[in-house]
Amino acid sequence: MNRTDGSTVTKAAIYYQFKTKDQIVIAVTTGELAILEDALFAAEAEPDRTRARRVLLT
Repeated sequence: MNRTDGSTVTKAAIYYQFKTKDQIVIAVTTGELAILEDALFAAEAEPDRTRARRVLLT
């Protein structure tokens, strides 16, 4: 079976969902940016700067 490194998902399954490499990059980047955005909003909500830094680092 032709699998991507460290994954149980085959390349064929990935390319079935995403027709181009650009679409894969956009999907991954969008997901990672959403995680970062959530962390930034959580840090901004912290009144204490030390706790805000901790939120961003975890």
